[in-house]
Amino acid sequence: MKKQLFIYSLKAFLMATVASIIIFYIGYPELKNDLESLLYKGFRNAFFFAAIFTFIKWRELKKKGQ
Repeated sequence: MKKQLFIYSLKAFLMATVASIIIFYIGYPELKNDLESLLYKGFRNAFFFAAIFTFIKWRELKKKGQ
């Protein structure tokens, strides 16, 4: 269960990072030249969403195990 949850959380983090960076790149034109801030904002949002989706997946796996 731990390995499956780790793989899921890593996938969720990577997908959320890419989506956040794309959204910030399109939505905030002033960040197009400041890639460090763009990456920081992308990682910050990705961590938040990955934590939420990992918690949801953990509850689902816990219910299946019972």
